Amino acid sequence: MDNYFEVLDISIDEIKDKDNTTIEELVIDAHRKLYELTVGAYVHVPRPDGRTQAQWQTILNEAKATLIDPLKRNEHIAKLERDQESGDGNNAREPIDLNIDDFKMERAQEVLGNLVDYKAISETCLLQLPTIEKTDVPKFILCQNLDKSLQRAERITELQNNKVSEVQGRVTESEAQIKDMERALRKVDPGSPPTEPGSFLGPSETSENIRAYNKQVAEYNDRSRQARRLQERISDAIDRHGDIVERYNDAIREAEQRQEELAAEALLAIDNDIVAVSDKITRVAKDLANSDKAADVIAAVEICFIDLKLVSLFEEHIDGNDARRMVLVVVQV
Repeated sequence: MDNYFEVLDISIDEIKDKDNTTIEELVIDAHRKLYELTVGAYVHVPRPDGRTQAQWQTILNEAKATLIDPLKRNEHIAKLERDQESGDGNNAREPIDLNIDDFKMERAQEVLGNLVDYKAISETCLLQLPTIEKTDVPKFILCQNLDKSLQRAERITELQNNKVSEVQGRVTESEAQIKDMERALRKVDPGSPPTEPGSFLGPSETSENIRAYNKQVAEYNDRSRQARRLQERISDAIDRHGDIVERYNDAIREAEQRQEELAAEALLAIDNDIVAVSDKITRVAKDLANSDKAADVIAAVEICFIDLKLVSLFEEHIDGNDARRMVLVVVQV
C-alpha cells in the first residue's frame, strides 16, 4: 500500500494539532501542485517509478480523498503505524519483492516511455490476439505521423469548408436577388391593354376620353417597358444562379473527394507509425541487451516480447505496401 503522506510530500507531524479545515487546505494545495506536474507538457514524460502519468494521477487522487477525510486519514495513519511496528519488531527486515514480472514491467515501462500503451499491450495474448481495425492502432502505440496527418487534414478541411460556405452564401444571395426582382415584376405588371373609347360619344366626351385613353396607354407602355427590363434581368440572374449552383456542387464534390484522400493519407500514416515504433522498440531492446546490467537484459527480453505482439497484431494492417511489410518483418527478425 502507498504511504499517502509520502505521495503528497506531507509528514504526519505537519498535521498534528491542526483542525480538519487546515488539514484539508494543506492536502488540497499539495495535491494541486503535484497534479500540475502530470498534465500538459508533462503528460508523456516517463516517471522513474515506471508508472504512467495517468496511473500517478489516480494515486494522487486516492491520497487526496483519504487524507481530507478524518476517518479515512486516521485509519491510514493507524495502518502505517502497524506496518512500522511489524517491521521494527525483532529487528525484522522488509522482505525483498522478487516478482520478476513486476520487475520487468517497471523497467520496460521506464525505457519505452510513451512509445506504447503498456497496459493495452500487456492485456493482449500472443496466442489469442484480438481482431482490431486499423483505426484502433493508436490505442496501442504512439502515432506521431498520424497526429501530423490529422492536423494537416484539419487545416485542409477548414479551407474546404470555408470555400463551400462562401459559394453557398453566393447561392443564397443569388436566390434572394431573383425573388426581389420577381416581386418587383409583379408590382409593375401592366395587366391588359387599355380599351379604346367608342365612336358613339359626343365631341366633348370623345376628346376627354381620348386624353384619358392616351394617358392609360402611356402608363401601360411604361409599365410594359419596366416589366420587359425586369424579365431580362431575371433571365440573366437565373443563368448566373445556375452557374453559381454548379460551382457549389463542384465545391461539394471536391470537398468529399479531398476527405477521401485525407482519410487514405491518415491510414498510410498509421503504416509509417507501425514501422517506426517497431523499429525504435527493436533498437531499444538491442541497446538493453548489450548492457552489463541484469535489469536491462531482463527488460530487453520483455521488450522483445512486446515487439513480437505488436508485429503480430499490426502486420496485416499494412495494406498494399510490400516495402513496409518487408521492413516490419526485418524489424521482427
